[in-house]
Amino acid sequence: MVDLGKTGLETIRVVIASDEPEQTDELKILLQQAYLPLEVISTVGTKQCLQMVKDFTPDVVVFVDEGAKVPATEISREVYQKHPGTAIIIIASPAKQETTTYLRQALLAGAKDVLPFPPMLDTLVTSIQQAHQLERGRRPVRAFGRVRRAEAGMGGRLILVYSPKGGAGRSFLAANLGVLLAQMNPEMSTVLFDLDLQFGDQGILLSLDPHRSILDLLPVIDELTRDAVDASLTHHPSGLRVLMAPPELQQADLIDAEGVRKILVALRAYYDTVIIDTPAALTDISLTAFEFADLILQICTPDVLAIRRTRASLELYDGLGIPRDVVRLVLNRTSRKSEIKSDEFRMLFEHEVIGEIPADFFFIQPYVNIGVPLSEATRSAPIVQSLTYIAKQLAPTSQIQS
Repeated sequence: MVDLGKTGLETIRVVIASDEPEQTDELKILLQQAYLPLEVISTVGTKQCLQMVKDFTPDVVVFVDEGAKVPATEISREVYQKHPGTAIIIIASPAKQETTTYLRQALLAGAKDVLPFPPMLDTLVTSIQQAHQLERGRRPVRAFGRVRRAEAGMGGRLILVYSPKGGAGRSFLAANLGVLLAQMNPEMSTVLFDLDLQFGDQGILLSLDPHRSILDLLPVIDELTRDAVDASLTHHPSGLRVLMAPPELQQADLIDAEGVRKILVALRAYYDTVIIDTPAALTDISLTAFEFADLILQICTPDVLAIRRTRASLELYDGLGIPRDVVRLVLNRTSRKSEIKSDEFRMLFEHEVIGEIPADFFFIQPYVNIGVPLSEATRSAPIVQSLTYIAKQLAPTSQIQS
């Protein structure tokens, strides 16, 4: 199991690149107030930035594009191509930062984020932390043990649903795809594993009694028999079985990565299809699920922020040695008014897009409020048809193989 480190405990080494001393001083003072251990190891002019990266390999470069003697995109592209492991965050004027064209140029050049000047402390620190976490996956010295079912000699297939951006509809899609797969294949066992241990919503989304959860497996974690695992699952009327997250937030601390590893081994051994709903945060626990996943469904919404984070996470998969054919993209909440059109989205990524789900908040919300899956809605509704189309591709009889 790869250890990405606990960012809250390690020092993130930062370089500030700016040609304006006042900007440099302001950012340095700001970062001294950070609630995470950040060390500004140097402040340099933009022309000296690349040499600094080459000599000292910082974790993050905060590049101020206002009054810069070298364009930010030029530096970002050079760092991205030649110095994997160092993330670039660009700080620009609000006028630039809010311009879609500028954001796209920065995205294509490999920047992890674009913030307005002057940035808020919380925003800047969060951006540095996320950029560092995602960029670490591109470092050349990595070992990520893939636990594919063929290697483990087990037949069950694990499908992981993920989005690096909160609020992208990940849990909603995991729940509805799980229900559809269970209904399409009643002779096969389908399990939904809510791995968002702190804020799991599957009990609410599917209107399930929270009496059983992953906590029931802890006393027998070293002897996970079929009966023990079955007893911990909650049954949905569709035939879907759900391993729910702990009912209370603080109980998530009782579960560690090794325990999740043992649970995933058991689920793969005993059930045909397992859908894993993962949180946006990258932790040892969620990365354990990435190790086991035979198929990763990456959810993205058609906006610049989501696309920027999607690209960063896809780069992380490459760094972890996850084959590209394991990853599929789903574009959620599409509409004619979307900031990024579907065709533009497909051009940004080499990975296959297996479905587009239209935005229809007013249609979805009543079902979410009462915990009823969309399979109970009118089958002719565009969003139901889109979900069904994706589910058919994920079904065991599909041509898509892990």
